[in-house]
Amino acid sequence: MKNKQILLLSIISVAVIGVFVISYSFFYLDVSPQVCSEAPSAPSDLEEISLSTLLEVGENAPEISQSDVFGDNFSLSALQGKVVLLNFMGTWCASCIWEMGDLIELHNLYANEDVVFLSIAIEGNGTVNDVIDFKSKYCADWTFILDEDDIFSSFEVELLPTTFVVDRFGVIAYSRVGLLDSNQLSNVLDEFRKV
Repeated sequence: MKNKQILLLSIISVAVIGVFVISYSFFYLDVSPQVCSEAPSAPSDLEEISLSTLLEVGENAPEISQSDVFGDNFSLSALQGKVVLLNFMGTWCASCIWEMGDLIELHNLYANEDVVFLSIAIEGNGTVNDVIDFKSKYCADWTFILDEDDIFSSFEVELLPTTFVVDRFGVIAYSRVGLLDSNQLSNVLDEFRKV
């Protein structure tokens, strides 16, 4: 009789624990798949920015050696032999948000073509978590670095967004201040990934 009571008590205990675990999982754990936000498009009446960066096409790209937002070491010079699309942006910058859709489309097109994408986040009071949240929100599947070493100064970036293409030899092959032109950028990537 005592063994039956112990067995019954054990079965009831396991059932109660199971109900608790299932209830906890249902109410407190987010097990839904990640849903990416679509980046809003830029207004069609924006004027073209006629500024250019001070770092000239044809100059060697300055070294970037810093941890990414997940703490992994990153070095631009280690990517010699690959074309690098380098985008200076801010999570607070409307134009940077507007161009995310184009960057994601370009990344999906060139990710397997020896083109590496890198975003450098300029965040006045922002944190690594702000950048991670931004990256996750738009499902941006490339490396992001929070600029803590004045990388923007070494590239002489004055406005955001600013985009560079660094060729296989570490030389600036393209630069643009303001919203990127995805067709023009695609042509540049096609040209330099074949060289």
